[in-house]
Amino acid sequence: LACAAALRGAPPLGTSQAHMSAAAPPPTTPPAANEYRKVVYYVACSLDGYIAGPGDDLSWLGGRPGASPYETELDFDAFYSTVAITVSGGRTQRWVEAAGVADPYPTSSNYVVSRNPGPGGSATHQVVAEDPAALVRRLRDPSKTPAPKEGSLWVVGGGQVVRPLLQAGLVDEVEVFVHPVLLGGGVPLVGEGLGTKVDLVVLEAQPLRDGVVRVRYAVARGQADGTARGASD
Repeated sequence: LACAAALRGAPPLGTSQAHMSAAAPPPTTPPAANEYRKVVYYVACSLDGYIAGPGDDLSWLGGRPGASPYETELDFDAFYSTVAITVSGGRTQRWVEAAGVADPYPTSSNYVVSRNPGPGGSATHQVVAEDPAALVRRLRDPSKTPAPKEGSLWVVGGGQVVRPLLQAGLVDEVEVFVHPVLLGGGVPLVGEGLGTKVDLVVLEAQPLRDGVVRVRYAVARGQADGTARGASD
């Protein structure tokens, strides 16, 4: 992603060039697109576009009885090894805690966006009340936010977190695991009211066991106020 350069105001009338050279700080150059962390939305969803069913039901993720689970074909550890930072919504974090996973992302810096941040998190994650787009603009820049390792920024979910990121052109890739089920309602993949068209380029499509299809997309360049990476990057 490449951020828009800030407009610099004109000097006051009568200011000499010599005075300007002595007093004005040198202009700063925003990082090039390939110097930002890649922002990836990596998530499972139903065929009709929900990441959880009515009442936050996740039982459909277990697949069909007797079928070979598609997870046996995946190497989540390989994906996670490329992740430097995670960003989750409060609802997604509650799902993780309800599943009894104490420390799901042990080798990355982890942020949870919540309107009610409370005491501010735990040893495994930091809870912030920051606007998701402002947060990701800061976190994707390694010069502003160091991380335990090099790698991408994984938007874990949910839809209400990724929606403003898509609107702002801050997402580089979307990788979805589409399950063969129609939930008919629940928590939408990109939240309510995206309100803008986002063009995607298919990078990979892979049928997996149990009828699940993995599809990885690049967000087309020039979306919203960012410049997302294209398939050639």
